[in-house]
Amino acid sequence: MVSFLPLSFKLKRLAFLKIDQQMWLATSNGLNIIDLSNQQVHQLNVAQGLPNQVVYALLKDNEDRVWLSTNNGLAKIDPATMSIKNYKARHG
Repeated sequence: MVSFLPLSFKLKRLAFLKIDQQMWLATSNGLNIIDLSNQQVHQLNVAQGLPNQVVYALLKDNEDRVWLSTNNGLAKIDPATMSIKNYKARHG
């Protein structure tokens, strides 16, 4: 059995998306990105720029960016650079 630790453990809900050799897990405690080739886990939360810890869903767009829905708006992540841009209701 493969153990992917440390993950965000407050898992009230879980959504996931597989991109190449990465598994993106949306949780109620942020986003976990697991590199399946080496089992490394990268965690993103408010400290790294997400608008909120609670991530409900993930969606990859036609330009390979990943969009997250959270309790405090949307976030767009560029997987190549890991840059995060946040959007709230005032952005339309």
